[in-house]
Amino acid sequence: MIYNRNIRKIFVYLTRIFWGERLQDKVELFRNFCLLIIYKLLKKIFKITFNPYHYLLSDIKLKTPFGTFFCRKKSTGLRYISPLYESEIIKLFTSYNISKKGGIFIDIGANIGLYSILLAKKWKVIAIEPNPETFKILLKNIELNKLKSRIMPFNVAIFSKNDVLTLFADETSPG
Repeated sequence: MIYNRNIRKIFVYLTRIFWGERLQDKVELFRNFCLLIIYKLLKKIFKITFNPYHYLLSDIKLKTPFGTFFCRKKSTGLRYISPLYESEIIKLFTSYNISKKGGIFIDIGANIGLYSILLAKKWKVIAIEPNPETFKILLKNIELNKLKSRIMPFNVAIFSKNDVLTLFADETSPG
């Protein structure tokens, strides 16, 4: 079972290389794939840990089955653009009942827009992302997918009361 799961992961990461839009994107994705393999070996043999997602050397653009996405260098954005990431939620969102036309989806903590873009093809979406840097990537991904008329993005936070709060953000994490 574990062997099959690892083979599936390797296949998914290899597939992602071909999602790179330009040759330089594909090269960067291949380099990141090699880092992931090295990371898995180091983790297993020497108990050394690091986050290989932080090691994109350049910004990349990917064309996926879910849409086109921009990932900025030295961020974890690439992690979210994978069939393995929250696969049960993606299955739910692409199922027959959810995919009927005509609804409104509110994406609180929209991050780089994976769910917003996935659902905007059939539903109107309100995308809420408080992190200003991540919000810029969300806007770019909305534009890349030509969904400006389907997604209403807001750079605000949702809280239980009307108050001013401080947002603490990790510069390597898009969300």
